Parts: sequence; structure tokens; C-alpha cells
Amino acid sequence: MHTPRPQTQLTEDIFISRLSEGFTADMDEYRCPAGMRYQIINRYGFSEITMFEEPGAPAFEQRIEVYQAKLQDILPRIGDIWANEWLPRIMPGIERARDTDFTTLDDDAFVAEFDQMLEEFLDRYKVHGMLNFVTVSASMFADFYNEAFSPDDPTEAYQLLGGYPTRSVDAGRGMWALGRTIAASDELRALFESTEATDLSVALQQSAESQAFAASLREFLDEFSWRSDVFELADPMWREDPAIPLNTLQGYLSLSDSDDPHVRYTEAVALRERLIAQAQQKLADGPERLGQFNGMHAAASHYLTLTEDHNFWIDQVGNGVIRKGALEYGGRLEERGSSDSAGDVFWLYLDDISAGKDQRALVTERRAENAR
Repeated sequence: MHTPRPQTQLTEDIFISRLSEGFTADMDEYRCPAGMRYQIINRYGFSEITMFEEPGAPAFEQRIEVYQAKLQDILPRIGDIWANEWLPRIMPGIERARDTDFTTLDDDAFVAEFDQMLEEFLDRYKVHGMLNFVTVSASMFADFYNEAFSPDDPTEAYQLLGGYPTRSVDAGRGMWALGRTIAASDELRALFESTEATDLSVALQQSAESQAFAASLREFLDEFSWRSDVFELADPMWREDPAIPLNTLQGYLSLSDSDDPHVRYTEAVALRERLIAQAQQKLADGPERLGQFNGMHAAASHYLTLTEDHNFWIDQVGNGVIRKGALEYGGRLEERGSSDSAGDVFWLYLDDISAGKDQRALVTERRAENAR
């Protein structure tokens, strides 16, 4: 877990407002009885569940009926909807923002691009709100499984939902491969063991072998480093501070081959398949219960993939491209003397950024407020 940290103005303006709007809009579209509201209090972000209708009122009961019907329709298909509708819907905006060189755009073109990015950010959190209902599939399956088998291990039902491919698995394999390359090389191992993580980027330029490793690391980071360690726009991404993954790789030198994430993955697959077979065998004499088990498991089997992959594309890469755009905005403010550094942009609201005036005093005031 990470220690909570105060939120900057731009995070409040973009994340808090659009998260609330995006999540709640699609909970309402599904006729879910509750939405979410986010608020900044003393610079810390808080969320609460808010009811659309008064519980017990006729409108509430009607909403529940529609909501349950929608879940019955959506949940069995949610994996296919993500793969064939929601992911293709959000990918063009992510790819365009990720790959565009903002420095080639004049001010008007960049502002138009950033405005479009904000609209796409909102749409991604609408998708986020819809796919969150996969947790309902997992919960329903766990309830069924626990009632049917009373397992000693309270997590056993979720072990039947593990061992599926995800972007997190891909990232883990990539980091592991880089770590094994270091471990197999006397030169690289000595370099990683004797050099601080903050100095490794420069040290890796010293020889042909270390340069080749640095190129492999850059290739990995191009794909998997659009992330920071906290949910805050002002926090640098791995791609901006390679010392973070380099420090992780230093830790990999103490690991054995049994820690290979692919080994752990195949173990999870084997455990899932064994538990499914056992459950099906126990239910073989009851075709109706067996059918329930198979249907509920099929719906819930997307739980891990959707949970991990939406986090990769929406919460990591999707948020990362917004930070990239914000830093470009900040750089333009710095060039005009409106701020002292590109990072000052995070102490400003969107209206402050577009005001076109010197905001250095305002940034200083807000930094002091945050410290207080």
C-alpha cells in the first residue's frame, strides 16, 4: 500500500471530476442503484457511494429490477464486450496521444489536441465504470462456490479465477527476462551490484554489452513504463525516472529460478484447472447445479483479465498520456514566463492554465498551502 498524499490542483480538476462523472454516468446507464462522488478535503481525495433513488421508494425498486436484468444480459458477455467493443473504442485516443510529438504542434493545435484528450479521458472512465461490473460476476461465483463446497480456504473460489493471461503477466515476464540477462552476465551483475539505481542510466553507456542491455530496457519501458507508483498526475512515470525499474531489477539479482513469474503463472493455471475438475466431478450427479457452476464460472473467468488489463490501458497508459500532455502545457507556460518550471502546471486548475497570465505567485501560494 502507498501512503496517501495530497492531491494537486490539476489532479483534482481532471481526475476527480472526470472519474466521478465517468463512473457515475455508466452506473446510471446500467441503472445501478448507486453512483460515486469524489471530493477534495484538505487536499486529500475522498470518495463515497451515493444512491440515485431513495431506498424503499417505488423508483428504487424499479431501478433494481432494470439493473438486475441488465446484469443478466451483460455479465455473460462482458469479456467479449471488452475485447471487441470497449478496448477498440478507447485505443485510438490512447495511441494517438502516446505517439504524437506535441512539440510539433502550434499553440492552437496543441490546445485542441489536449481538449480532445480530456474528452477521451472521460470516455475511458465511462468504460471503466461499465467493466467494473465484472466484479459482480466474481462475487456471484464465489458466493455459489462457497455455498456449494464450504472450502476451508476462503480464497479458494478466487483461485478458480486465476491463471489467465494479462498485461501484468506480460510485464512481469519482461522484467524477469531483463533480470536474468543481468544475472547471466559478469559485467552487468557487477555493475548493478556496485552502482546506485540513480546512476545506472549513465553507467549503462560505458560498454557495448551494457549499451545493448540499455536498448532492451528502453524497448521494455516503451511498452510498460506508462505508470507511476501513486494515483497522482504530478507523480513521475517510470519512463521519466528509470531509477525506479532499475532499482527493481537490482532486487531481482537475489531471486532464484523458482521465482520466475512464468512458473508462478503455470502453477496458477494448473491449480485453476484442478479445482474446476474437482468441482465438476462433485456436481456431476446434479445437472442443474453443474450447469449453474459452469455458466457462472464462464462469466467470472474474465475477472482477472479485465481487472488487470483495464488497469494497464486506462489507469496506467491512459493516465500517463494525460500527464504527458499536461507537461507539454507546463513547458509552454514556462517558456512564456508564466511559471518557473513545467511541473508547476500541476498546481494550476485548467482555467488557470488557459488564463494566459503569470501564475508564479499562485503556484507559490498553493505549494505553501499544500505543505501546511
